[in-house]
Amino acid sequence: QIKFSESGGYNFFYNGNFRREFEKWNNSGGTYETTLSCPANQKGIRIVGEIGKTKYFSQGFSCDFSEPFTLSFWQYTSTGTDGTTNPFRRPEITITYTDGSKAYFGTSHQQKFDTWEKMSVTVKPTKRLSHINVSFYNRDTT
Repeated sequence: QIKFSESGGYNFFYNGNFRREFEKWNNSGGTYETTLSCPANQKGIRIVGEIGKTKYFSQGFSCDFSEPFTLSFWQYTSTGTDGTTNPFRRPEITITYTDGSKAYFGTSHQQKFDTWEKMSVTVKPTKRLSHINVSFYNRDTT
């Protein structure tokens, strides 16, 4: 389950729990899973790496606020490299301000492997926002 919320706790993501599979998500290589062992939900997206390829899923939405917000989700990363030689796995948050400028944010890399870990990042905008896009990648950077 992916939550993207401001201080009031409202989840900005549509279908953040993946009960409607990829509805409202852009998908390039992820597979829908219904038997995950995640503590919060058994449904989610699996992105298996492949040498020389980037796979991702993402969702963007318009907004109009300047308050801090938090992206949180459960992530499982295996010690295996899923067929890649130099995998990059983490979300990328792109925010667009009302003046058209952009800023980029991400979480730290997962600290433990072969287990579920709750990940989060809090973004403190410096100006009023007009759009937010969040992408989750598994990219071979060789």
